Amino acid sequence: MKKVFIFGLALLSSVTLAACGNSNNESSASSKNTTETTISVPDSEEQADVYFDGETLKINMATVKIISSEVLTPDESVYRDNNQLAFVYEVTNDDEEPLDGSMAWIACMNAYQETENTVGKLDVGATPQDEKFAEYREGEFDELKPGGTKKYVIAYDLNDTTTPVVLKATQGVSGEDLGEKTFNLK
Repeated sequence: MKKVFIFGLALLSSVTLAACGNSNNESSASSKNTTETTISVPDSEEQADVYFDGETLKINMATVKIISSEVLTPDESVYRDNNQLAFVYEVTNDDEEPLDGSMAWIACMNAYQETENTVGKLDVGATPQDEKFAEYREGEFDELKPGGTKKYVIAYDLNDTTTPVVLKATQGVSGEDLGEKTFNLK
């Protein structure tokens, strides 16, 4: 009886060790597969293509280039009540789907200006109605076709005309910070 018990225990131990050995091999193989599938070269290249260098913003869906900026003074004839910092910019749709070009700026750019006690986010002001901006207002809410390029205008209401404005870029509304540029007002 004792011999049967020892033989059974040895057999059970052998089977258990064999099963553990097989699961380790399978585990190693599946770990290797998982590691290989999670490393993706296209993802890292895509991330490297997202940036803001102070003049050009490159995000996954579009390229936004700042063409010019200027301070606009209040002018009743064009319905402007505040001093504004206006930007003319160009958007190229790099996506395969149509894109609202004006929203590419709105979703990615924010302007800030310090006050005595705070660093305040500037409000987007009324679109400049000056004649020189007329071409940028035409079709400003039309969708931009894939590969298409169009120029737009946007303005921010200033707290004052002496404190610099910092333009900060992100990868979309809640995306990562991509950079910033300071505009000294004259």
